Amino acid sequence: MLKKISKQILAVLTMLAFASSAYAIVSYAPSAGLGLGSVRSTHIRDNDLTGSDIATTANLQIAKLSIGTSSPSALQTIWSATTTGQLAFNVVTVGSSTAFSILDNSRIGIGTSSPMSAIATTGTTTTIGLQTPSGVKLSLPTTAGTSGQVLKLGDGSSTSWQDAGGAMIAVSGSDVSYLNSTASTTIATATIPGGTLGTGKAIRVTIPIYFFSMSGGQTMAIGVTYGSTGGAYCLIDPVSAADVNSVKGTVSVLLFATGATNTQEAWINSQLVDDNGSAAATDNDEQGCAIQGTATTDSTADQTLTVQAKHSQAFSGLGLKTYGYLIEKIQ
Repeated sequence: MLKKISKQILAVLTMLAFASSAYAIVSYAPSAGLGLGSVRSTHIRDNDLTGSDIATTANLQIAKLSIGTSSPSALQTIWSATTTGQLAFNVVTVGSSTAFSILDNSRIGIGTSSPMSAIATTGTTTTIGLQTPSGVKLSLPTTAGTSGQVLKLGDGSSTSWQDAGGAMIAVSGSDVSYLNSTASTTIATATIPGGTLGTGKAIRVTIPIYFFSMSGGQTMAIGVTYGSTGGAYCLIDPVSAADVNSVKGTVSVLLFATGATNTQEAWINSQLVDDNGSAAATDNDEQGCAIQGTATTDSTADQTLTVQAKHSQAFSGLGLKTYGYLIEKIQ
């Protein structure tokens, strides 16, 4: 039985070695062991192996095995005449799926027989470190980051999860026309994901105003609300009775956490100028205002941020018009 098994093993090796008229270099190992037989020839070549070359009480030991070449450069060498991305080595599971593959263009696949890069895998990889081509070793965090964080390199080779910095939360290209009304009207709004503000982050809202007009004695309030808490109101109140006609500018809102996830401050700033780019109107420089307010909203949950405008009187053709808005997270 052992001799029969030995012959079968040697026959398989012979087929592998001479499918392309190559050699398999085999060592002579007369010592007893598994009883699979030994080969006395230093080379196995097609038609050269005979029954007299097989012993019955020794290990089968291959010094070097080559496929596709008669000059193996390692213990096992597979030589390919092309570099076109053909399979040179393929390990297949019982279910006929590729477990590991090597192409003749040096690409390696794990779980795939067609890797598209130097190393490709169809599953999840686990590593505790990376090394750059210059030899710098990088250690990776052992815990997962939170939503919106990126991996950043600190001093030396350590890495950590950190907030990505500026990131757009919402943008709108829809104009808002607020004219002839005293009702509070939303001119910008977005849902702020929980965790965005944290304990020391900020959100900025920018609203371009391409038309602003009101009569003397009127006021325009710009307010911001975060969650259910009113943050701040900026009152645009001309200092003279003169009308303010067709001025342009921006309304900016800055909402930031003040050391805790349930305390925030809001700043509103409006700057309006006339069509020539100078002060809004003679003696009416208070079309620009800045004011601070506070909020006590739980920022760990999703919350709605809203900026509204409210005119003190309803007059035909008076009010404001916006060019949409931009809401972004800043550090």
